Amino acid sequence: MNKPSYTPAYEISGGSGTLSAVVQERLISLRLQDEAGIQSDELVIVLDDRAPTLTPPPAGEKFRLKLGYKETGLILMGVFVFDEAVFDGPPNTLTIKARAADMLASLKEQKERSWDAMSLAAIIGQIAGEHGLQAAVATDFASTQIAHIDQNESDMHFLTRLGENRGAIASVKNGKLTFAPRGAGEDLSGQALAPVALTPADVSTWRAIAANRTTQGRVKARWFNEGAAEPVYEEAGSGTPITMLGEIFPDQQSALAAANATLKRGVQKSGTLSLEMLGDARIVAETPLALSGFRAGVNGRWIVKSVEHEISSSGFSSRVEAEGVAA
Repeated sequence: MNKPSYTPAYEISGGSGTLSAVVQERLISLRLQDEAGIQSDELVIVLDDRAPTLTPPPAGEKFRLKLGYKETGLILMGVFVFDEAVFDGPPNTLTIKARAADMLASLKEQKERSWDAMSLAAIIGQIAGEHGLQAAVATDFASTQIAHIDQNESDMHFLTRLGENRGAIASVKNGKLTFAPRGAGEDLSGQALAPVALTPADVSTWRAIAANRTTQGRVKARWFNEGAAEPVYEEAGSGTPITMLGEIFPDQQSALAAANATLKRGVQKSGTLSLEMLGDARIVAETPLALSGFRAGVNGRWIVKSVEHEISSSGFSSRVEAEGVAA
């Protein structure tokens, strides 16, 4: 959607209300970085502090951010909590840094434990409960059984690893820990993210890298054959390098599915896309993009890995990083 005549707009609400008023009067730039998976989204607001008289928000203050255009309306981008204030000069500025309110510090705490003979839904449910979150596991994975897996990492990294082995992604939004197929993300209202169609007229610059390789040559996954009383290895792909999955899967089908999912993820990573464009608040991490009119090898479906939205005196812009979708 080409929008050269539209008027960029934003709205900050909640908390004490003082931040909204100060931003309206002193804004230099507002930048939102949205990442896929369990990564903390970051909001950075730079204000003119020429007096200098500005005061940072109270510690832990939460506020909602909306972005968009006056002519088409604003879209809720999330709830954020004040994290850090930076004073610079000259010229005197106050930089306010905030993180997504759903991102809990406890998710980053190191843990050592093992999970045995449990469903994936039960594991996700237990982790969610430990952090005061609700679990939402897609039906594709709800009945998946895990024979054994060790966790010697934070819950954040463990959930990421579980997803990578299954072509899924874990994320925390709106008080829910979700585990869903990659590219099947939801917005803050719980609705599936609609594909965003883009043509060359919608972007300022673009670059696609279609590397003729995968990040894995061969992926091996093991399961325990009780009849033979020995581990059995299943493989996907060919050549090198060889990636060995650490999890012990309950059966041959599960092991082979995990190997194929990991191999497919490597194929997806071999195609990357970068876009710079007029601001589009519809685009968030995990949004499917449908490109047409570019060229062979670029047209088609991509999944947003990260997006940076920025509003400044130059207007509203978006910088998008996406990965290809393997057939």
